[in-house]
Amino acid sequence: MSNTRQHIEDELTLKDTILKLQEYATAIVKGWKIVVLFCLIGMVGFFLIHKSKSSNYVGRTKFVVEGQSNSSGSIANLLGSIGMGKVSGKTNPFKILEVAKSSRLFTEVIAYEIDGDIIGNKLLEAYDLPAKWSAKFPEYENYRFSEIGELDNTDILKQKVIKRLQSFVLGSEASGTPPIVTISLDTDSGIYTLQSLSTDEQLSLALTDAYYTEIKTFFEDEVFANQKQIAEILDAKADSLKLLRDSKAFELARFEDRNRGIIGKDVLTRRALLSMEQRIINEAYATIFAQREMTDISRKDRKPLFVAISKPFMPLPRIGSSLSKKLAVGFGLGIFVSVLFIILRAIYRDVMAP
Repeated sequence: MSNTRQHIEDELTLKDTILKLQEYATAIVKGWKIVVLFCLIGMVGFFLIHKSKSSNYVGRTKFVVEGQSNSSGSIANLLGSIGMGKVSGKTNPFKILEVAKSSRLFTEVIAYEIDGDIIGNKLLEAYDLPAKWSAKFPEYENYRFSEIGELDNTDILKQKVIKRLQSFVLGSEASGTPPIVTISLDTDSGIYTLQSLSTDEQLSLALTDAYYTEIKTFFEDEVFANQKQIAEILDAKADSLKLLRDSKAFELARFEDRNRGIIGKDVLTRRALLSMEQRIINEAYATIFAQREMTDISRKDRKPLFVAISKPFMPLPRIGSSLSKKLAVGFGLGIFVSVLFIILRAIYRDVMAP
């Protein structure tokens, strides 16, 4: 008996559910105007979002860093003997990523010229940054760089602008600002990707080229400036000793010609002194020459080689908001919200009915 009662109650509950669903479906059909209204609101809203988003141009360079090796043994010992220290081996790949984000490199980049101006001013102009900043800080209004130059404490405002501009270009976690320029490393392939994403095509191209050039220059030239200076000193010393060696050889030859067949203590002493000087100069020249060659070999062995495997060129790829996708999302959201509204209204009416 109890099983029959339970079965009847289940049938009643299922029937009530089906009837309630039919009721809601009828309410939705009757409220089609509400559905249309919500869909139109959603599509218009997402259309306005689409219009407010600017298209961005992508400048992307992919490069690898090759030509590095670990040197040791006699080369390291020789470099230590002339004050160059030990060879450190390969360039740390993560050091490249950190240097790329440094304020020093950024300052060099924004000083590059583009269309008769510098990148720093182009960035301020393209994003109307002085006007946005001056809303809180009036001193930034209509600001432009006259030049970048060397940073010192005489122009505090320029330092503040560069700091704000760096946060804008490279992104800031504190303010949630997305970066315009990014650099990443695929640790599996060893390929670096440098990318600029801005609303101005030429600006994206200029930023990418300037950053790659400055990173390359820093690690290929500036890091080895001290070793290059030492190599130049050794070159000059070797050339000087070579001239002195040749001069001393001719002097000894002339002395031998003038005193051929003459035997005397002063002649023998002079010959011995000239021979000793020549031997010392030859030994000094051989040592400096060896140091110069070893220094040159070591410098070339340690020096990284940046190789761009792909570089951006005009026209750049364009990334923008998809209108069709935005309208589809607005339409779908309109249907969802309108149906939810109609069902909640029907439930409210049922509850509040006497």
